[in-house]
Amino acid sequence: MISSSGAQGIGRRACIAGALLVAAPMLLAILNCREDAQRVTQRHGSHDTAPHGGGPVIAYGNLVVAERPSETSIALSEFFFGTTPETPLGLIKPVAMAQVDGAIWICDSALRTIFRYEPHSGRFKPFDFGELVSRPVSIASTENGQLLITDAGAKAVIRFDTRGREVARYALQSDSFSPAASVEVGDAVWVSNTAAHRLEVFNAKTAQHVRSIGHRGSGRGQFGSPLGMARTPRGTVLVVDMLNDRVQELDADGSWRRYIGRPGDRVGCFGRPKDVAVGPDGTIFITDAASQRVHAFDEAGGAMAAFGGASDPVTSMKSSGRKDRTAPALSVPNGLLISDDPTLLANLEESPRKPKYVVLVAEQIRRPGIRAFGWRGFADRAADAGASRQRSTTSLVQATVENPHWSATRCDTCHTMTGPQAAPIPVADVDAGCIKCHDGIHAVAEAHPVGRPGTTNNTTVPQDWPLNEGRLGCLTCHDVRRHCDVTSTRPARNSAMLRGSGLEGSVKFCLQCHGDAEAWRISPHQQLVANGVVREESCAYCHAATPTRPADGHRTGQPQLRAAGSSICLGCHSKHWDYFPGGHLGQAVTGRIAERLLAARAESAIDSSSSDSASTPPGAAYPLDEGRVACYTCHNPHQRGLFADNTPLGHQASLEADAAFLLRDDRQDLCRNCHGK
Repeated sequence: MISSSGAQGIGRRACIAGALLVAAPMLLAILNCREDAQRVTQRHGSHDTAPHGGGPVIAYGNLVVAERPSETSIALSEFFFGTTPETPLGLIKPVAMAQVDGAIWICDSALRTIFRYEPHSGRFKPFDFGELVSRPVSIASTENGQLLITDAGAKAVIRFDTRGREVARYALQSDSFSPAASVEVGDAVWVSNTAAHRLEVFNAKTAQHVRSIGHRGSGRGQFGSPLGMARTPRGTVLVVDMLNDRVQELDADGSWRRYIGRPGDRVGCFGRPKDVAVGPDGTIFITDAASQRVHAFDEAGGAMAAFGGASDPVTSMKSSGRKDRTAPALSVPNGLLISDDPTLLANLEESPRKPKYVVLVAEQIRRPGIRAFGWRGFADRAADAGASRQRSTTSLVQATVENPHWSATRCDTCHTMTGPQAAPIPVADVDAGCIKCHDGIHAVAEAHPVGRPGTTNNTTVPQDWPLNEGRLGCLTCHDVRRHCDVTSTRPARNSAMLRGSGLEGSVKFCLQCHGDAEAWRISPHQQLVANGVVREESCAYCHAATPTRPADGHRTGQPQLRAAGSSICLGCHSKHWDYFPGGHLGQAVTGRIAERLLAARAESAIDSSSSDSASTPPGAAYPLDEGRVACYTCHNPHQRGLFADNTPLGHQASLEADAAFLLRDDRQDLCRNCHGK
């Protein structure tokens, strides 16, 4: 199946692979190693464990792997054969997988190659599609056992049979068509189009374009760089909406059904979702490159667990009684594949509850390869529903105590129990009981202080919100009785049990006491009054003295911040989950990025003499903290209108969803202006 020239080219590229996939003898050894996810996740606050014999996930390491030749094997080869042994064929950047007739097809975007792996025989080799595929970036299977390969080079999704013959080609003759992934939906093929931020629907047989679904935005059925897609057992379609940090579920006719997940750094929350897959039991799995985990949801969309983080302990390999290799956890995971292949399942180590199926994850950074996780689920989904919802509230990075809320069996965490009855807690003792956990170390601390007078010249507490001797307490804002009913389950919104209805947004909720006229006291980012005059009190939050307001929107002088660098921001805001695994905040910019920013700044200075302020390049608006990335490098803390639009001080994102986070540019542009395309 491989031409001689093609094999030579693939061989040269494969020699630089960081993690190597080879033959079957290693498969049994590697699949026999595992570390129960219960031990892994308890150290990191995910709490994705399950009763009756461990957590829902077993980490098995790489699907198949081989090491580079050792010094000994190299010396022996040179001694006996007079040549250095070749580095085995392997992966560099696996991005997607599909399974057809028991074979696993792996798309490697760096090698621009599709590999075929056969679990039963252990054969692993590149598949030659000739000149028909130039730059594959995704692969999917169809109901009749064919392959849909997304080719970024050809800007098309090409349908192949398993012999490598082209069956159909789905494409649009348009610059605004950039296919990312595909899925077969009935007699149609859906293609995610990142350039136009929508889905394109083609007739599966004729390849004729039928319609488009959605457009750029953050509302229902709107997308920001849609990526991976998957069918559910009931025939709906899940679409990864990357820039909106969520997955959307659509009916087969394209109508919107619901969101799954949301932005954040907790179980069930995303920073950069990449792919989605659905198990035969309806469990939904979503990879997130920001949290570097796979997040699992039940059929109802409730978050159940997250596993595979970069900081999770590695899994030891067992080979002939030796423990000489390790399989690292995930770092920037991408594609997903669910497999209940009997060959894979038969070789898994025996455990109290054997996995229902295997979750395969494409790992791109740390020893690129295919990670294998066994999904056991929860022994009693009905009995454990409350616990699974409870787990979904837990932070991935902070909480170290088990969340007693929304669990009918955990009343004794806060209350003294007399048989099945919970004794009331004296009002004076409530706040101390809450802070015992919510101290910012064991569990998330609440931002608002207790003990302040409830009514002041600037605030009035609603009459039905309780006070503790006229002062604010935890119960003033949080109605904890909502979780006391044995039938209560954690809601998708307002899990913090804030009082009022539909007031989950922080500013809206705060205005119940502070009033609309006092909104500027809550957010220092509101620097203008109605007539456009600068409110100097808002400036005083961050600046020791009100800076000058240059008419051309270019920086002059020193800002005289009250704290150095990002400290001024982190005094109120928590550090958010970073897209980059190493973290941007505080990192020194590389020489190449510094050159781009300096060039943009110079161009901005030249353009400032022109009346066309829109010509100012966005890159000129990215300030640094002594050569390092700060919060204000990417976020513009100033209210729109304070400075002229499209100037270094006034430039802000054009997309509403990105402007809501005060980003200086739309997220895609924000990354490209520093890192290039």
